[in-house]
Amino acid sequence: NMTKKKVMVVCGWFDKGAHYFCKVSGKKFEFFNNIIGFEALKNFNIEKELSFFDEKTRKKVKLYNKAVWINDKGVEFHNLSLGSSSIFRDKETGSWKESYKMETVDFIKFLEKFDKNEYELYIQMNIEGAEFDIIDKMFESKIFEKTDIREFYLDNHTNISGREKELKKKVQENRKKLKKYFKNERQRPSSGNPEDFFYFN
Repeated sequence: NMTKKKVMVVCGWFDKGAHYFCKVSGKKFEFFNNIIGFEALKNFNIEKELSFFDEKTRKKVKLYNKAVWINDKGVEFHNLSLGSSSIFRDKETGSWKESYKMETVDFIKFLEKFDKNEYELYIQMNIEGAEFDIIDKMFESKIFEKTDIREFYLDNHTNISGREKELKKKVQENRKKLKKYFKNERQRPSSGNPEDFFYFN
């Protein structure tokens, strides 16, 4: 029985994403074989981010200035100042500064590369509203069955103007569906938002 490789996947790296993941999860960098991060901010500085790691850890880190999404065709992003960018221009926090086209990674295709017999995945998703479309696609593609996702930290952003009620309902539906795949659900550590969850087995 070979030991599976442990992979940290941070969607919405922002600033020192892996350090934040370790704070939230209580794990150390040594625990992971690979650390992968995606960030859609236009001025994401990969070299600067890599400089926050010691040399040994840095070798395990791969960062992409791309957004995780439901396809790899690219998507329009909106810079909402406050260091936040979203596919929703009318997100209630922040004020719109500019729009730009961002390269995307088809998140399902990306996850499918991690054979469940070889890899354990530890995923953090904080992507300012894009999570709803991606999670729909994750259920639809049965990715939770095809891969071994051990921990899933999910921040839900229901503060999109005119869609709050619909998205709050969606959060509750997704919680029910996620319980099929994870034995435990908790409030996400280090979060003040009651709609941020942590799923684990």
